[in-house]
Amino acid sequence: KFPKEHFLIRSVKITGLVEAQVAQRVPRLLKLKPPVTVGIYAKPDEVELKIMAKHYSKKKAARMVLRIENEIRRKFKEKVMGTDNDTLSSVVGGLLKKKKKTLAIAESCTGGLVSNRVTQTSGSSDYFLGGIVCYRNTIKIQALGVSEASLKKEGAVSENVALQLAKNIRARFGSDYGIGVSGIAGPSGGTKRKPVGLVYIAIASPNKNICREYHFFGSRTEIQSHAANKALDLLRLELLNLG
Repeated sequence: KFPKEHFLIRSVKITGLVEAQVAQRVPRLLKLKPPVTVGIYAKPDEVELKIMAKHYSKKKAARMVLRIENEIRRKFKEKVMGTDNDTLSSVVGGLLKKKKKTLAIAESCTGGLVSNRVTQTSGSSDYFLGGIVCYRNTIKIQALGVSEASLKKEGAVSENVALQLAKNIRARFGSDYGIGVSGIAGPSGGTKRKPVGLVYIAIASPNKNICREYHFFGSRTEIQSHAANKALDLLRLELLNLG
């Protein structure tokens, strides 16, 4: 009777890069032959590197997997979002919980999708206070105190307004972190200066406020999804920097 082979699989999830960029950095790993191999799979907004190892000794198989995982982590650093069943939502939730911090969200073009992603993780009431979908400018002014002058001068889709959304939701809800999202999800509404897919994502925290400008591509649903994902990833990186 032959001893049984142990088969171990570990998925390492990478965000912020597309499949081709990930493949470029790990050509050696993707060429490995059994007993340990690495496959690459593109998913919406993340790339998965799947390590598969088999060995008669479970310990040896686990060691092989760990060695490759560590190499991937060294190559991709903070772009490694998690492993196996981790999602951006669960990872961000775990970081907020660990640091005993709370979050509130003000979103425009994503229509509540960022809040929806956050609450996909069970127990999110521990750290997620709530959010406001402020689609119209009048609501941005009334509910969140965004300056009318900024809206007139720079428009709702601007760095300044996204920052005000993040700072003001944080102040109104008394949370440690605030996220502000404003953009053009399309397919209409874009201009030469502000094309469809332009999204500003701001994060307000006790130490600093940041805002990033992104240009996403795809359908309305895809742009909203990319933006929601990026908002959570930006918060994840901010939470990691704290530590």
